[in-house]
Amino acid sequence: MSYFIWLSLGVGAIVIEMMIPTLFSLFVGIGFFAAGVVAYFFPEMIFVQLATAAMTMVIIAILFRKRADKHTALSEVGTHNEFVGVVGKALTPLSPYDEGDVLFPQSVMSTRQWKALSLNEPIDEGTFVEIVTLSGNTLIVKSHL
Repeated sequence: MSYFIWLSLGVGAIVIEMMIPTLFSLFVGIGFFAAGVVAYFFPEMIFVQLATAAMTMVIIAILFRKRADKHTALSEVGTHNEFVGVVGKALTPLSPYDEGDVLFPQSVMSTRQWKALSLNEPIDEGTFVEIVTLSGNTLIVKSHL
């Protein structure tokens, strides 16, 4: 296959990436460019060109994924995990099976009062509680010592 065809496919994939930012087309475009380089030096070896394109796409995707995973853990702002550890006060009794209400001194995701379940043991009204996680629209809390 001619190197010109591979380069044209690479440009096409990059243009698609600019129109639909999914990052999938970026990996494909880079793989096509790598196959174009191989096709320039080895024009008759179509299998090597295809293998180069496929391996390059996979390697770039794996490297990008590892880099993205490393940066994701640095900041949890904008996720419910940023509220883990926030302390509030139970307005009603809580248990692992019956929802109750919890009031927080500061706003938690734009409101101060939330429905909550206890993590494992019943919690009495007036007890200070700490957010452990979020399950749907319900907070999971435990007694704060």
